[in-house]
Amino acid sequence: MIEEEARAKVKDDEDFVFSKRHEYSLLKLEERYPDGVPDNVIATVLMIPEDQVENEYDKVVEKMRGLMGVEP
Repeated sequence: MIEEEARAKVKDDEDFVFSKRHEYSLLKLEERYPDGVPDNVIATVLMIPEDQVENEYDKVVEKMRGLMGVEP
């Protein structure tokens, strides 16, 4: 798989992660780490720097709070 293709799939396919070991499946990755996926693994499968993982998490939480009408 070409890296450019993989980056596009990470953004567009909600079940795709860049991990052959987990059959490129987020669901398989979650099965492997039922208590939470370590940040370094998240960074690898999403093809982002590890120091960006927490930032992306914060963005998701903020968006969800807005959609649910919950204030921090």
